[in-house]
Amino acid sequence: MNRFVHVVAALSTAWGAADPFMGTWQLNRAQSHFEGAEVPQRMTIVMTPDETGVRYHSETTLHNGRVATSDYSAAYGGTVVTVRGNVGILAPVALRRIAPDTVEANYFRGLKVVATSRRVVSAGGNAMSITTVSPTADGKPSTNLAVFTRATNGASSERH
Repeated sequence: MNRFVHVVAALSTAWGAADPFMGTWQLNRAQSHFEGAEVPQRMTIVMTPDETGVRYHSETTLHNGRVATSDYSAAYGGTVVTVRGNVGILAPVALRRIAPDTVEANYFRGLKVVATSRRVVSAGGNAMSITTVSPTADGKPSTNLAVFTRATNGASSERH
């Protein structure tokens, strides 16, 4: 049994290292489009493997200069987890891996999904798009497209 646990742990570590989402991602404002809202001035997402699956951290500078952060750790199995931000608790999220290069994130208010994001990493692994659909104040669907490039040139892929 102990040997089985070590084999599973080794496979999990190897799979996490190959996860195309891991790393540091920078928003490409020119390629991004937000319906009814300003594209943020800046946004960085850092995803690193952890014991649950993925640790997510984002820092966003909004059009008014305000900085918003969000942090969570989640598995790709659909379990709802708490998202914390610099303004407190945010909408909980559940992640599901749809394909090796695609993850769906559902955000909740109570027991109801209030937004869905689909993250897709490009074939070359250097670009990621996040398409988010959520309702506007009048209940109509709004779609935002955020396009990211993988950070290079010494940018760290881990939070310190």
